[in-house]
Amino acid sequence: MKPGTYTATLFEGELESGTASVSVSAGGTASLTLKAAASRPSTIWSIGTADGTPAGFLNADKIERIHPSDSRMSSWGPVTFTIGNSASSFPMAQFKDVNNPTTLKWSASSSQIGARTLRIRTTEAFAGGRPQITVNSWTSSAPSAPTAVDSRGVTRGTWRGLNQIYDFAIPSGTLVAGTNTIQINVISGSSGSQFLSPNFVYDSVELF
Repeated sequence: MKPGTYTATLFEGELESGTASVSVSAGGTASLTLKAAASRPSTIWSIGTADGTPAGFLNADKIERIHPSDSRMSSWGPVTFTIGNSASSFPMAQFKDVNNPTTLKWSASSSQIGARTLRIRTTEAFAGGRPQITVNSWTSSAPSAPTAVDSRGVTRGTWRGLNQIYDFAIPSGTLVAGTNTIQINVISGSSGSQFLSPNFVYDSVELF
């Protein structure tokens, strides 16, 4: 390593949490202070852990040794997931041509409704795949495409890529006391079939 100025990165799990610069001179020593700065709001509910991995989700334990299309994989869905159920029934990845959409069912109390934010964290994407949501009768705007990576995505046996955060502001009056339905759809300007269709890998889903 040549002496110079470097950026050090702090990770929580595999989630980038903070950075700081440090200058190092030949034969010298240097110190720096790294602090976790990742946004972690108090949530009403969450699916998974915001740690930069899909650990605990459906098929996450197999993806590094089995192709997504392999019969040994559990069925990808499409999945209808009830908030409060085990994260192991929530898909680690969502493919436009395979298990789209993922539907969330949530029974809200009157104190939990109002203007809220749904945050979807992803660890990688393929062919411009990113989420768009519909909450009851309201549909969010379409987020911009993630940075393209020259890779076949999750089909190469890994979920590692460029972590992304998608925050969807749910307007007041959208959520209701009682049963709410949230659909997460893969959108993309690109096409593909089956497991090479636009897709993304989940890190976590949080409502706050």
